[in-house]
Amino acid sequence: MIGDIRIWVKKDSPTSGKYLLIWTPGGKWKEEIVLDGYKRIRIGDGKQFSQIRNTDMEYLPVFELERLMDVSRELKPKEGVRLSRARPEKINGQDAECIKREWSGGYAESMCFDPKSGALLTNVRGKSKYEHPLSFRSEEYSQFQQWEGKIYPRTMRGFDGKQLLFEVQLEEIKTLSDLSPDFFAPPKDSVLWADCTEGRMWKIKERAQPVYPESARTRGIEGIVVLYGVIEADGTVSSLSPAYPTGTELDQAATSAVSRWRYVRDACPEAAGRTETVIDVIFELRH
Repeated sequence: MIGDIRIWVKKDSPTSGKYLLIWTPGGKWKEEIVLDGYKRIRIGDGKQFSQIRNTDMEYLPVFELERLMDVSRELKPKEGVRLSRARPEKINGQDAECIKREWSGGYAESMCFDPKSGALLTNVRGKSKYEHPLSFRSEEYSQFQQWEGKIYPRTMRGFDGKQLLFEVQLEEIKTLSDLSPDFFAPPKDSVLWADCTEGRMWKIKERAQPVYPESARTRGIEGIVVLYGVIEADGTVSSLSPAYPTGTELDQAATSAVSRWRYVRDACPEAAGRTETVIDVIFELRH
């Protein structure tokens, strides 16, 4: 699987790049993402992967890109979610059956499917007051291809309203000729990470609430702090750093709280190791 990537970090000029994914029936895979000033290679087997990249921490747009492309995980059932039938829609001139997913906190999203193939066509989320600039609220999937009994979209787009933020255009999926014996060998100086294809690997066991800085409260400062971090094998959080900082005292308050969070395994217990993550911490003054 090979294709082109475009990310609108700046609204008027997209960053372009390449995407490559090669996998075997036995579960081995190799993925490569190349953008302007960024390169990452991963080689895995479904339980762990070796990674090498030219940045110390993950690039925030790549986290969002992975969310757009991970269609199967998007469709997995989620705890505490109520499903209901929604009004059918026309998606690009095609009839679509739709459902609504609602969380107890009032958050909702609408998902529309091709009634013949069952493929996800669109997913539209409710608007939140606080979102970082690259957080898309709707996805579109098209140009589907059947492969080994599964359906793959070859065009994927993520939008914030009408603004296109992410676009992936894949070429036709096809079988490769023989690969070299060392094709799936870990790259030199690569780092080993845990992998999970069954769902979310971690769930929060202990969550420390951030203390709202009095200086920020007095000045009426609100916002969202997006933190990059590493969940270690024992569930502790390390390497915290603002991936999308506010530039205010909220950054330190968020970092201090999340450093005390503790996670436990939720899926893939056999996938030993640590994982990278991003965590949104919202500071909102209520009147």
